Amino acid sequence: KADSPGLARIFRQSFASAMFRVLRVSRHLRAPAAWARRALPRYNARYMRSIAPAVGAATAVGATAACVFATGSSVVVCAEFPEDRLASWRAKWDAQMTGWHLPDVNPVLEKHLDELALPQKANGELGARILFPLCGKTVDMAFMARRGYRVVGVDGVKAAIDGFVAEHSATGSASPVVLPKGIDGERFRGYAIMPKVPEGEQVSVMPQPVILIECDFLSIGRPESHALVPFDAAFDRGSLVAVNPSDRPQYMAALAELIAPGGKVLLVAHEHDPFSDGSLGPPFEVTEPQLRELCAGKFDVKWLSTRDELDEVPVMRQAGVTYYRECVYMLQRLAPAA
Repeated sequence: KADSPGLARIFRQSFASAMFRVLRVSRHLRAPAAWARRALPRYNARYMRSIAPAVGAATAVGATAACVFATGSSVVVCAEFPEDRLASWRAKWDAQMTGWHLPDVNPVLEKHLDELALPQKANGELGARILFPLCGKTVDMAFMARRGYRVVGVDGVKAAIDGFVAEHSATGSASPVVLPKGIDGERFRGYAIMPKVPEGEQVSVMPQPVILIECDFLSIGRPESHALVPFDAAFDRGSLVAVNPSDRPQYMAALAELIAPGGKVLLVAHEHDPFSDGSLGPPFEVTEPQLRELCAGKFDVKWLSTRDELDEVPVMRQAGVTYYRECVYMLQRLAPAA
C-alpha cells in the first residue's frame, strides 16, 4: 500500500520548510546551514522539483502547516488520552518522576536496528517510516530522525511533548501541524520540531521530518490508522508494559492497524513478580506466552534475548521484586485476513 498522500505531502513540505529555515536561522545553526548548501545539490532534480512548491509555501505562509517542520528533522505527536487513563501519568510528569527515560539512545535499538530491515531509500527519496507508540520524550526519536528516518511519535501527556521539545528542538520550540484528513482535529493534535545535532556528531544524510501526534493511542481506530499507515516499523520500549493489562488487546489492535504487512516491531518487555505493596505495575509484567496470545493473528513473534536487570535498576529491588528481566522480541506484521 502506498504512503498516505496527506503524510507524504506533510513530509515533503516539512523538508522544504526545513531547508528554507536552515538557510536563514541564527548563528547557532550556521554550521548545519553550510552543510545543507553542500548537500542540496546532490539531491536529484525530480525530488527538488517536487518539494519546490512547499518552499514557496513556507516563504508565503510562515508559521503555518508548511512551516511546521521549518527546522529540518521534525517530530509530530498525537495525544489526548481519556482522563481516567492519563491522570496518573500526568501526575508523574508534573512531579518529574520520569526515571524510565534513558539519557542516551536505547542500546536495544542500536543493537537490533539492522534487524528491523527498514527499507533503503535512494538518494533524494523519503526515508522509511518508524512509529514510537507512547513515546514520551525518548531521545531515540531524535536519533532516528538524524539518520534520515521519518519518525512519528504518539503520546497523550502534553508535558512529555514539551519535555522533548525543550531537550531536542534546534530552535527551542515546536510548531503545530495540520494532520491528514480522517483524523479528528479535536481529539488529535500534531506538533513538529527539528532535533538539534549533538556537538561532535557527524550527520551523513539529510534529516527527515519527524511527526508527533498528541492523542490517546488506544483511541486510534481504522479511520485514523488509514490516514497514517503504513509504517515500516515501530519501536516499543516501555509502551506495552505501561498499559493496564485489561487494555492490552486494544493497544495491540491499534498497533497492528498502524503497521504495514511485513513491517516489524522491536518490542522490549519485562518480567517480574508483584511489588511489595501488592501492585503489579506499571511496568506490568508481560511474559512470552502472554505476548504470543496478544499477537495471535496479528504478528509473528520472535524472541531475541532475555537479560537480568535487577541489579541495574535499584528502584525495582526497592519496590520489593525478587527478579526483573528485560525481554526483547521482534514482531512481524501478518497480512490481515481477507
